[in-house]
Order: sequence, then structure tokens, then C-alpha cells
Amino acid sequence: MGQIRVKIDQTIIEKAFEAARSGAAGRDIYADTEQRSLTLIRRGRDVGWYVKTRDFTRRLSDVAKSYKSKDALPPRAAREAAARLLTELRTSPKEREETASTRVWTWADCVTARLLLLSGNRVVARRIKIPSAETLSDVRSAFGIDRKTGTFSAAKRPSLTVLQDIPLTALNAHVLGSAIRAINGVRPREKFLAYAKSMLTWAYSNSHESGFVVPAPWWPQIEPPQPSSEEISIMQANAEKLRSRKTGFRVQHVGDLLARHEDFCAGKVAEEKISPGIRWGIWWIALTANRRGSTTLLERTNVQQSDALGAMAESG
Repeated sequence: MGQIRVKIDQTIIEKAFEAARSGAAGRDIYADTEQRSLTLIRRGRDVGWYVKTRDFTRRLSDVAKSYKSKDALPPRAAREAAARLLTELRTSPKEREETASTRVWTWADCVTARLLLLSGNRVVARRIKIPSAETLSDVRSAFGIDRKTGTFSAAKRPSLTVLQDIPLTALNAHVLGSAIRAINGVRPREKFLAYAKSMLTWAYSNSHESGFVVPAPWWPQIEPPQPSSEEISIMQANAEKLRSRKTGFRVQHVGDLLARHEDFCAGKVAEEKISPGIRWGIWWIALTANRRGSTTLLERTNVQQSDALGAMAESG
């Protein structure tokens, strides 16, 4: 048959091996839709991975019959190998020499550079984004950075110790995944992974500074590990605790807060007095529960029932 463009998976591989076992005539060519130029070719009883371009066809390896095979490549590894080969062929000798001479950031270097970036103004989606103290604190916590010293603290994130001196180019999904799985807590794991993905993507897009050059990004495919049965029990307990607190909250609790607030403010004089803005804000949040619909209800007498501007437009 002719060339077929398809995402090569285990079904396609089994189909090719079945044709090989039966000794089918001719050849089958499957062009992968996930990786440019990667092709699985079955010719007679031979099944192999190839990188096939307009200029050349080069064999990569045998095809793994299962994902546990040690002597041949499964689809994911074949895609990585094809991307690596294409990168090498596309890069000129001068560019390879310059890349080799560029110092590659370690994980610790990358974290330091990322925090420096987040501490100043930056451009996101063509908009200037000012630094956020909350975001910086959150990122430091996720990466185990001590707020006072500004350096990594193994006591905060023990599993991240192994990452600190690893060059970004030596990092892989297995090493990063192991560090993630050892972090205590579902939410801390999710936060760390989100910040790590964002940081690696940024370093990859600024490879002229980081030296982080890989055939293709591998970190977007990493997913946070499934919570353990103990963690699921804790999540259920926390959800129930929150639900009971919400359902148990009554108007009298709001009144008690406002009464205590007024008693506290009544005894303050001069510089100790609570500003009108703070007092107004507490009352407003208490009366509206921070809901826009509640605000409209309270301000109903001030809501205009007619559109003066619209009426003027119609008369004009």
C-alpha cells in the first residue's frame, strides 16, 4: 500500500507485525502525525523506524513489539530519537560549536533566574505584568526557597535536593517525576508541577541564555500523580469540614463580627483610630458577602430605571 499518515500507536505496530509474520508482499509505510519525518516501514518481514525526508531516508532502529521491550524503540522513544536526529542535521557546525560552548544552567540556576524575572516587570501576551508579592512567595514555597536566605532549603522540600545541581539538559521525566511524587500533599505537588513546567518552558524559549537545548519539550506531558488512599481521605475530611462551616454560618455570626469591630474601634483615638476606609470595607463585605447581586440589592434605590443616554440617541 502507499504511505498512510496516522498517529503511530500499539495498534498500528501490531498491524505491521501481523503483516510481517504473514509475509505480505510489498511494503507498508506509516507516517507519524505526532513527529515530523518519523515513519514506520514494514518491508517483507522487517519492521523498522525511519526518518524519511525529501533529501534522505535513514533507519533509526527496530520497532518495539511492546512498551517493555529493551532491544527496540516504542513510539515515544522513536519520536524523541527522530527529533534529535533532525535537530542535529538542521544545526550547522558553527551553531553546534556555539551551543556546546554555552554554559547550561543547573536547576538551581534556573530557579534563581526565574525568581529574578518574576520580581520585576515582564511582558505576558504582549502586556506588561507587574510583579506580585503573593506569586513570588508561592513560587519560593513550591521550589523550597527560604524567604530569608533566598537559597534552597532541603528541610522545606527534601525531594528537590537531587535536582539542584542537575544541568537542565540532563533532566528528564523520570528524575522530575520522582521528585514530584515524593512531595507531601496533593496541592503542593500540583503547584510545584505547574511552576516547574512554566519555568522549563521559559528556559527552553531562552536557550541563548540558559543553554537548555533539547530535541523537543518533554515536560508538558507530565501529569501530577494520583493521590494515595490516605490523601483522598484527608481531602474528603477537609471538604466536609468546609461544607459544615459554610452551612453553619448564620447572620448572627456577621452581627457578632460587626459588634466586636465597633467595640474595638470605639476605644481607639488619634493615630490608633481605624481608618474610615477599613471600617467601610468591613461593613460592606459583611452586608454584601462580596456578591455583586447583593450590592445591586442594597443600592436598588440608586439604580436608574431608564436609560437617559439611550433615549437621547433615539430622539436624535
